[in-house]
Amino acid sequence: EGIPLIYNGQEAGNEKRLEFFEKDPITWRPHPNAELFTRLTALKHDVKALWNGAAGARMIPAVNSAPQKVLSFTRFSDDNGVFAVINFSPEPQSVTFTEHLHFGSYEDYFSNSDASFDKGSSLDLEPWGYRVYVKR
Repeated sequence: EGIPLIYNGQEAGNEKRLEFFEKDPITWRPHPNAELFTRLTALKHDVKALWNGAAGARMIPAVNSAPQKVLSFTRFSDDNGVFAVINFSPEPQSVTFTEHLHFGSYEDYFSNSDASFDKGSSLDLEPWGYRVYVKR
């Protein structure tokens, strides 16, 4: 929980640690991760459940069948929220969920495709893969 940090220059592939309290120029250039950082920043801004403090919602674990390798959680406010699933392993993972916190209809934030989850749902993730589903 908390505020995700994007360091100055990270979206431009900055390869050095910046000096704090010193003028330390960043070489701005196109980088493959720039679009990801742009989309994640917009997601945090647009989904009230991801806002900071009392304005947002608490992160609640969505227990899955591979908890040592896959992190899954929900953050819901009254009218919107996210269901996120992240594979922190170099192997593909197929997971099921024991709780019903995430049941419902969503939009996959990065592919803009519809997704629905119920009691029998499973999810396949590529190595190091992630999915963020938005419920609005």
